[in-house]
Amino acid sequence: MTHTKLLKLALKYKLGTCSETEKQILFSYCEKVQHKNALAAWTLAEKQAVQKALLQRIHKTITTENTPKKYTAFYKWGAAVVILLLISTTIYFVKNNSTIPTNAVTLTLQGGKQYYFPDTETKQIIKNNTGDTLAYLQKNKLVYLNTTNVGENILSIPYGKKLGLVLSDSSTIELNAGSTITYPVSFINVHQRKITLEGEAFFDVTTNKNKPFVVNASLIDVKVYGTEFNVDAYAEDKQIEVVLVEGAVGVSTKNNKNILHLKPGYKASYSKADKALTKAEVNPEVYTAWISGELVIRKMRFDDILKKLERMYNVTIENNRPELSSEIFNARFAKNTPVETVMNDFKITYSIDYEVIKDNVKTTIIIK
Repeated sequence: MTHTKLLKLALKYKLGTCSETEKQILFSYCEKVQHKNALAAWTLAEKQAVQKALLQRIHKTITTENTPKKYTAFYKWGAAVVILLLISTTIYFVKNNSTIPTNAVTLTLQGGKQYYFPDTETKQIIKNNTGDTLAYLQKNKLVYLNTTNVGENILSIPYGKKLGLVLSDSSTIELNAGSTITYPVSFINVHQRKITLEGEAFFDVTTNKNKPFVVNASLIDVKVYGTEFNVDAYAEDKQIEVVLVEGAVGVSTKNNKNILHLKPGYKASYSKADKALTKAEVNPEVYTAWISGELVIRKMRFDDILKKLERMYNVTIENNRPELSSEIFNARFAKNTPVETVMNDFKITYSIDYEVIKDNVKTTIIIK
């Protein structure tokens, strides 16, 4: 695993957006770091030397542990500490050296510098390590300047939040909760405008026939010809969906370069289990309602509804009624409807009882 990918996974773990598979990969790697001195092979910039030293200190502590029983306990604890150190010792920007805020939008620049945004309304200027201004954040939108700077940035949105992004070519992206997007600071000296998405986003792409826009969403690529479309590609979901609102897109898989072309009002679905790519006519408004804060549920499995609610409201939901998992439901809720109202509607309409438990850290909903 590359250093960049490891940091990206560690950051997702902090934000609470890791899938179970990603957690296993991350903990497995950190456990290897503890036993096998994998750190020695890392080539880190001088500004990341503190991170390396801290990780090596954990490695030294663990390898000098003698008692097997104590070793096992420390082994599990150490993996978590490695993750925390990966997050906390990466070069970041926090005003007045304050504590890293929880549930904040996180921007990672080329080279490792990080910005944390608990407040996305107030204007903030984004600068790289050499002091060049790259972008500014204001009114829930991160806007990039038309710059000659190069390199990739990573933007991560925690559960319970959304954010707008304007790229240097003026293409606009609306990012849903629990999403991570990797994109170039500028598109100079490139043949195509390629970005990587994990999660959900709505794109309004600026036309440039000389530089096609390509969205890599895990197992599929979406080639764009100047258009508006929605991509739903969360790692934990069973399928990836692309819905075209306006213009034209072509969808292809990693193993099959045959392109499935979409017209407005059509959806491409890729099944991760069957590795099949299909097309169907849909109502795009159902798939883009989240942008305005609405919650629209159409022919959705109960398990998938719970995952959607967890992302949207930043809550944890425990389902103690497994017989409901595959049941199909339909519902629609207005903008900014509280999660308690959503759950109460399910209780009244479908006799699904629940309990809400809140503490200072999180909100848990238990399906009874």
